[in-house]
Amino acid sequence: MKAGYNVSGVYRLSLNGTNYNLPCEFKDGNAFTVILRRWSNSISFIQSWGAYESGFGHPQDNYWAGLAAIYVLTTQGR
Repeated sequence: MKAGYNVSGVYRLSLNGTNYNLPCEFKDGNAFTVILRRWSNSISFIQSWGAYESGFGHPQDNYWAGLAAIYVLTTQGR
């Protein structure tokens, strides 16, 4: 929100030199990065380790951000 963004949607975030398309939700003056979204059983969440590391699905539907993205999000101090 510091950059003036306040509309929920998928944003390209550059984290430690790697670009990630991550869904961000804005509600009641707060901002949230969505790391898991599961609306239905349209895709299986029984996936390989590699898929859980890199992420799978589509950010606007059933989706897992990936362990690599979550690691960077939680260790960069923002």
